Amino acid sequence: MIGAAIAEIMGLRTRLRLSEERNGPQSAPISLTYAPLPPLLLNARTRDMKNIQIIDGALNATFSVFQATEEEYAAIFPDGRDMELAEDLFERLGDDEAGRVLAPLWGRPILKRDALGIHGTLFYNNGYRRGHIPQSKREVDWDDGSINQAQRDLFSQYR
Repeated sequence: MIGAAIAEIMGLRTRLRLSEERNGPQSAPISLTYAPLPPLLLNARTRDMKNIQIIDGALNATFSVFQATEEEYAAIFPDGRDMELAEDLFERLGDDEAGRVLAPLWGRPILKRDALGIHGTLFYNNGYRRGHIPQSKREVDWDDGSINQAQRDLFSQYR
């Protein structure tokens, strides 16, 4: 989709340049109408943001993804973590600060298909998972009995 949009823009520029070379500069201003950008181009900010997937106990099981700034992400996932329990976040930061950090995220949802990776997982109402999540709260530190061989091989490169 991006390639087609770029090709179209480059083709338009080339046609305008060739037209000017043949006919000289246009005396009247050229009016161009642009079609709306494809959604992925509109979401270009995703490259500067971190994507956080929310895993909660809701029956709808949407497990939505939201975008965080680098500062928000660092507050939620300190010390190289990429997993956090909301209960621990609120305990660590306090209710007011945790609310301040999380509030902007809810206004930045992103479709899973448009997300350029999942950088962190925030678990809500999942205290029962505490015994299964690595103490470090880093994905690469899962217990070997919880992951397959391919994951063990991959994660061992990052420990």
